[in-house]
Order: sequence, then C-alpha cells, then structure tokens
Amino acid sequence: MSRLALAVPLLVTLVTLAASADGAEPEDVKRADLLFREGQSLLKAGRVPEACDAFAQSQRFDPAVGTLLNLAECHAQERRFASAHAEFLEAARLAREGGQREREAFAKEQAAMSEAVLSFVEVRVPPGVDVVRVDDRPIAKAALAKLPLDPGAHVVVASGAGRASRTMRLDVQNGPSSQVFEIPPLDLAGQAPQVLAPAALADRARPQRIAGLATAGVGVVALGLGAFFGLRAAGKKSDAEPHCTGHFCDAEGLDLQDSAHAAATVSTVAFLVGVLAVGAGSYLYFSVPRPAKGIARARVVPTGTGLRLEAAW
Repeated sequence: MSRLALAVPLLVTLVTLAASADGAEPEDVKRADLLFREGQSLLKAGRVPEACDAFAQSQRFDPAVGTLLNLAECHAQERRFASAHAEFLEAARLAREGGQREREAFAKEQAAMSEAVLSFVEVRVPPGVDVVRVDDRPIAKAALAKLPLDPGAHVVVASGAGRASRTMRLDVQNGPSSQVFEIPPLDLAGQAPQVLAPAALADRARPQRIAGLATAGVGVVALGLGAFFGLRAAGKKSDAEPHCTGHFCDAEGLDLQDSAHAAATVSTVAFLVGVLAVGAGSYLYFSVPRPAKGIARARVVPTGTGLRLEAAW
C-alpha cells in the first residue's frame, strides 16, 4: 500500500477549496475550510488519527470530492482499508457525476489498490432476524455474505419482529482476511412470564426431596450392613485363633479365616456404598431451592440458553 501513502501530494494538488456543496451555509464553508487545512497540517506532521477526524468534520460541514479523497487517503494510512475503499468509491461516483475525470480515475485506482488488503466478514443470520446493524449502521442482507470491515472491534446489533434484540462484539482480523460471524437465534419478546406461587415451587421440589431421602436411606442401611459384617469378620478372626499356631492353622481354622476375610470384604464394600449413597441423598435433598419466608412471587424467564427462575420478596 505504499502507493496510497505517496498519493498525498497528488491529492493536495487535486483538491480546490473554492468549490463547496450547493446549499452549504457560508459559516459552514468557513469551518470546513479551516478543518480541511488543519487536517492537511496534521497529516504532514504524522498525526494521522487527528487528521482523519479533521477531514471527517470538514466533510460533514461542507461535503466535497476533494475532502472525501483526503479522508479516504487518511483512513488508508490508518490501515482502515474498508473505510478507505468505500470512500474512494463514493468519491469516484461523485467525481463522475461532476465531470471531474481526473479525480474519478484517481479514486478508482486507489479503490482497486485498497481492495487487495480488505478484511471480509460473512455474517450468518438465523431465521427471525430482520435488521443487522454494524456500528449503528444498517447493513443490507445482500451485503452480509461478504461484508468489508476495518480491523478491530465492532458492535453488531440484530433485531427482528417479535424478538428481543441482541448486541454482540465482532473482532475483525487484519487484512487481507476472511472470517465467519454467526448471530445466535434471538429470544422471543413480549411473552408473559410464567408465575409460580411458593406452593407450586414446593410441589415441584417434593419429588427431588423424596429421592434424596430414599437414597440417603439406602446409604444408612448399607452403613448398618457394613458395621454388621465388620463385627462378624472380627468375631470369625477371634474364633480362628485357637486353631492356629503362628502361620499354621488346622482345617477349621482355615475355614474361619476365610469367613473372616469374606465378611471383611462385604463390610468394606457396604461402608463405601453407604457413604456414597448418604452423600448423594443429602445433596439431592438440600440442593432444592426453598422459597424464603415472605416471597411474594416467583417466575420463569426465557433466556438465550434456556430458562431462568427469578423470585422477589
């Protein structure tokens, strides 16, 4: 894009400030002239963002092809190539309508050069979205398939009839690049929220509490079995001692030891199951939200990912 940077002297030569838009107020023309000259000085000094602001304000006060060309060149130096490309094309159109062939040719050449480094975004729109705005600018649906945007952060707002609008952030990569941006489905708007009385909340929570109690009950039984077989294992081991000398046992002692080992295994498994069941049952029982005293109402509100329960008291 070095040719864009070298185009400043040519732009200065092409621009004449004597011509202003038809119908512009004399005071606006003076302001535009001062801002234009300020923009040129800032651009020569390397203060590019400030120069762009000055050119943009000058164009608002008194629109002119020359000012638009300088603004486009300034945006190109900022690497805002999508803005520069659109401004060069608009300047070419206005120059053609005004019979300014040299400016038209220059603007077309610069637009072609900036097009090679554009960042394109394919905006995918779900059903129900009627309007898409990017940085508060409405975008035609036909343009969303290949939308040129300046690199950096942008604000996208999607809206549709009967749906809540959604505001999103779009980060655009440096060009030349191409990326896809998908707008998620919009929530329905205007739906009356479902109102739940505290009694209804209690009714919905009852099955979970019952399941929690039942699970915890199984855990308590398992803990009882673990204790029983633990005592049995200790008793069998004690009964085997008279039949054993050191590491050697008679047949009855071996049977008693085997029984002790089996009872110990059952005890260990029962204790493990009991602890897990009691823990799971306690979680099921106590994780149920209980309506606080004095609750006036509760409601279920649709969100982008499902439903949200809200309560007020």
